[in-house]
Amino acid sequence: MAAVEAAEYFELPDLAKVIHGISVITFADDTEVDVLGASLTEEYRTAAPSGSIIVSAFHQKFRSDPEDFAPT
Repeated sequence: MAAVEAAEYFELPDLAKVIHGISVITFADDTEVDVLGASLTEEYRTAAPSGSIIVSAFHQKFRSDPEDFAPT
């Protein structure tokens, strides 16, 4: 899944795990959805306590690997 790969690329493994969990939840029954949803919400709050962590990861990756963002 592209979103998981992107989170991993930006070195956000905890966020990648949450995104993967969201894809799994689509196969859960109604009882499991409530439990998994609550768990994923808490995991997301831990993985990305604010949106700025994602922006910071982008800036860090851009500085360390600018060639990855060059036009092709």
